[in-house]
Amino acid sequence: MPPAAARQAEVARDYLKRAARIGKLNGHPPGSDGPMATALKRHNGGRVLVFVVGAFAEMPEDVSRNCGIIENDLARTHVACYNNDAKRTNGMYRQRIQKAWGHTAHRGWARPGPHHPRPGAPRRQRRGDADERGRPGRPLLL
Repeated sequence: MPPAAARQAEVARDYLKRAARIGKLNGHPPGSDGPMATALKRHNGGRVLVFVVGAFAEMPEDVSRNCGIIENDLARTHVACYNNDAKRTNGMYRQRIQKAWGHTAHRGWARPGPHHPRPGAPRRQRRGDADERGRPGRPLLL
């Protein structure tokens, strides 16, 4: 199982556990579902759809399901206002959503962190390093 899919399953389980814990705190017996857990289990056959993006911008199947839900809603609104084919409109919105999400995921993956600075970016001087004149100094940006 890919790491993104494993994280997706873990977060979905955590959602249901947290809903059960909230129901317990609100006075529902431990074996029964409270209103929050009941509402979560009522949609998508009890499956919580989680938006997870992996370290290298990989996306598990729940992202595609979320895209389908949003796409259908947008297409339904569009077809109600304009006289277009529903199938083509669904495809148009799916393409737009996937393109936007894919670009966002790749930008997040390619963003340099503190351990991988951009080439030519100013680096923070460490204590004990010499400054530009060769004198030891305090931390400062060069």
